[in-house]
Amino acid sequence: MADFRFKDLTVDNAFDFCEVLAVIGVEQVIGAFDKDEIQQLQESGTDMKEVGIVIAMKVCGILIKNISKARNEICKFFANCMEWDNGTVVTADDVKKFKLKQFVVMVKDFAKKDDLMDFFEGVAELVGTEQNDSMSAATVDMVTPTAI
Repeated sequence: MADFRFKDLTVDNAFDFCEVLAVIGVEQVIGAFDKDEIQQLQESGTDMKEVGIVIAMKVCGILIKNISKARNEICKFFANCMEWDNGTVVTADDVKKFKLKQFVVMVKDFAKKDDLMDFFEGVAELVGTEQNDSMSAATVDMVTPTAI
């Protein structure tokens, strides 16, 4: 099977991930965002990328445990996060054909993505977890308009 690469994560990926959460049960995934644990990691000086990796690995563990419930949604999510090295689209059916070891490696590699922490923070906001850290929470006067 050809090699793939991960694309930058987009809002479409967030919506795909929310579909996965709906099938698995959003409460389980929200539980991975243990605010006290995250705060302890931040206060200990742990790099935010490492914090993101911890959260991503927890979420990936939940996904793996519940893979049979959300098989189609999970495959669609990962397929939409990557492309083949030649630039062509990876389909959910392609992901379903991965050998188990290749799938596990893909999940682990995904957990190491640089933009993963920002992605999961955005998903957390979409599913309603609250942001208690006023130092990193955006307020109306801090919003930066973006051109589309």
